[in-house]
Amino acid sequence: MALLSDEEKAIDPYTLLGVEVTATDKVVQKAYRKLSLKCHPDKNPGPDAAAMFHQITLALNMLLDPAKRKFLDTKLEQSRAQAARYAEMQGKRKAGVDDLLRREEEANKRRRDAALARQAAADEEAVREAGRRLVEERQRAMYAAAAARAAPPEPAPAPSNAGSSNTPPPISEIDLTLRLQLPPDSSFASASELEGTIKAKYGPVSHVLLRDDKKPGKKSKGARAVVEFAPGNWGGCWACYVDNTGGRALEPGVKAKWAAGAEPAWVAWAASHGTPVAPKPAPAPVSAAPPSFSSAPSFGSAPSFGSAPDFLSAGGLDSALGRHEAERKAREAAKEAERTASDAFASATLLRMRQLERQMLAEKIRLEEEGEE
Repeated sequence: MALLSDEEKAIDPYTLLGVEVTATDKVVQKAYRKLSLKCHPDKNPGPDAAAMFHQITLALNMLLDPAKRKFLDTKLEQSRAQAARYAEMQGKRKAGVDDLLRREEEANKRRRDAALARQAAADEEAVREAGRRLVEERQRAMYAAAAARAAPPEPAPAPSNAGSSNTPPPISEIDLTLRLQLPPDSSFASASELEGTIKAKYGPVSHVLLRDDKKPGKKSKGARAVVEFAPGNWGGCWACYVDNTGGRALEPGVKAKWAAGAEPAWVAWAASHGTPVAPKPAPAPVSAAPPSFSSAPSFGSAPSFGSAPDFLSAGGLDSALGRHEAERKAREAAKEAERTASDAFASATLLRMRQLERQMLAEKIRLEEEGEE
């Protein structure tokens, strides 16, 4: 990887800060403070001042970094020697050098423009993705509100003497969120790259944020990431936490902890329900037994309509419609309970399988170490 970025290659830090090549770090910092008072965005809101402040910040970082400063001094010395040779050239040779320099500058400009275009496209895609995610969240909220309005009131739970329940505890977004501390030399340069690696290894995730709080002139402690796993992906969340706290991290030096600050309640529940039994859905209520047609009715005489039930009096029609609507809602509630129980069973089983896999691996390593001794 190049020591200087394209943006750093395009500036002369000594000229920007107005210091000599032999200036010490204190002189460089003093010149930076003096210029920053004039062009800091808080004191000078103009766009030119903001660009100038960004450039002098780059210049400060370059001159305070020993490796970058040594590389820069070497390049400047080469440039001065090249300028001296160029001054001695004449005629066609000088014209050829001018043409070569012009083509190199055009190639560099094309590379910079392409990099800016890629960055702009990535930013635009990020904005579109955020918009899509916001629309999806609003739609889910609308559907949930509509379902809550249509759902029948839940009956009061019956008292139980059991010490635990097969129903998982409520799981919020923060309960499926981890904070990762990456090492200073991490290979993950962007949130999308980190998200792809986590998805491939641990399953679906909802959001990944990556932030590097490196300050000018100070040693970086590494970037920090916040990873929110998709609803229902308990096993992937738990496996990611265990791997990055037990020696099988995404890369050496990665540390993980719960975003809530403490272990969520669902971890203990899933550990105690390693092989839960998904409850069977309650049968839909039946208002009346179906009629039997084992024997054909006799129509020897015309039926009398005087004894037919009157649906238009005493609320007969309203009562029948009410029973039908109650049966329909009960069937929908039973199906939803079955889906919820199935999802809980799958996630808890996956978590238990991952725990057993780690136990077997630890036992294998222990046996190998005993054999070597």
